[in-house]
Amino acid sequence: MADLNLTDIVKDYDKTRVIFGVDLSINYGWRHDDHQQASLPKSSKRQVYRVQAMLRFLAENFRQPTTVADVADRAGISKGHASALFQSQMNISIIGYLTELRLYRAQSALANSDEKIVNIALDARFGSMSQFYEIFHLATGLTPQKWRDAQ
Repeated sequence: MADLNLTDIVKDYDKTRVIFGVDLSINYGWRHDDHQQASLPKSSKRQVYRVQAMLRFLAENFRQPTTVADVADRAGISKGHASALFQSQMNISIIGYLTELRLYRAQSALANSDEKIVNIALDARFGSMSQFYEIFHLATGLTPQKWRDAQ
């Protein structure tokens, strides 16, 4: 496996944000430019690989019911350690990141299909329509239908 560093992981995360075209960072207490302006904490290779494993697991499983314990298991560490490590390296919680991934999926589907909003919310694995609408509105300032209409 090629040597990786946290800067590469962050660049991959930023690419994901760019691909889906929305910055939710303000709503989750994470600023898009934090990674570029602040120096990243020094990390061991083991920490980098663990964060990478967590990011991959989340990207591959965001449509599944996923818990912090599931993510921690993938990284081979405890839930507490996984939460602290992810937060310290990514400046966002595991659940916050998972929510962003799900919201990106929903926005992509809204922009690129005529699928019913309820089906999009369910496919993106939001727990309920009210949760989906609340998170979507917080992130975009619009309801899903108004956002879709504006695209």
